[in-house]
Amino acid sequence: MTHRGVLVELSPSEQMLAALIACMRQITDVRDGRQPAHGAGDEFAWHYNIIGALGEVAVAKDRDCFWSGAQGRLRAPDVGALQVRATPEEDGRLIVRKNDPDDVRFVLVVGVVPCLRLVGWMLGKDAKRDEWRANPNGRASAWFVPQDALADYGTLWLP
Repeated sequence: MTHRGVLVELSPSEQMLAALIACMRQITDVRDGRQPAHGAGDEFAWHYNIIGALGEVAVAKDRDCFWSGAQGRLRAPDVGALQVRATPEEDGRLIVRKNDPDDVRFVLVVGVVPCLRLVGWMLGKDAKRDEWRANPNGRASAWFVPQDALADYGTLWLP
C-alpha cells in the first residue's frame, strides 16, 4: 500500500526535545489539577503528550518553522498558525473536537519515531461532518476524518 504525504525523520535530539516538552506539559497538568484531555485515562496522558509533541516537531522541521512547544499556553497553535494531530497508527484519522476552532488548519501526522509521515490537512469547519462523527471507546464525541478526505500536505501554506 502506498502512503501519501511527506516523510520526516527526527534526529535523536529532536525526539528528546519533543519528549522533554511533553513531560513538562504533563507535569504542569498534574500540578494544576487538569484532567487528561478528552476523556483519556491518566495512564495514557503521558503517551498522548509525547506523541503529540513528536508530531509538532515533525511539522515544524518540515516547515522550517520555530517550535516553542507553547508551554503554558493551552489554546495556542502548535506550529505557526497550525494545529497538529498525531497518532502512531499508520491508518489513523485526523481528530477534530467540538471546541476546536473552525477557521484553523489541522494537520495529521502518523507513524512511529524516528520516521513520521505528514499526511494532509483540513480546516476545522470542514472536518465537522456528520458522517465522520463518532465516540470510540466511550470517550467524548469528535470528528474522525479519514486520510483520503484530507487535502494533500503539499498544498499547505503558512500565512
